[in-house]
Amino acid sequence: MNHYLYAIVDRMPAAWRAPTSGLGNASIVPRRVENVVVLGSLLETVPPPTPRMLAIHHEIVSTVIEAAALLPLRYGATVPAAALDDWVAGHRTAVSAALDAVRDCVEMRVKL
Repeated sequence: MNHYLYAIVDRMPAAWRAPTSGLGNASIVPRRVENVVVLGSLLETVPPPTPRMLAIHHEIVSTVIEAAALLPLRYGATVPAAALDDWVAGHRTAVSAALDAVRDCVEMRVKL
């Protein structure tokens, strides 16, 4: 079993509610690891990156856009479920630096 990674979040929005399902209809699992929350799903295999699967990934990441800091992860990022804590610990410096760089920044989307 793999932990599919959507994003790493610092200070989840208070009003956040998990979407009904993620990739492959899997549940969205917010998991606290150290002082961040890893937003993911438990999957055996990652579905191919079709336009629909990419849209689901982006929709789930967008549910936490109001967090103090958000590090979205590329489609297909997985870690063996039992190794998630060690993976976060091993990437702690890079994750902390990325979250620090975007903390309290505002993102705007404009469509023309």
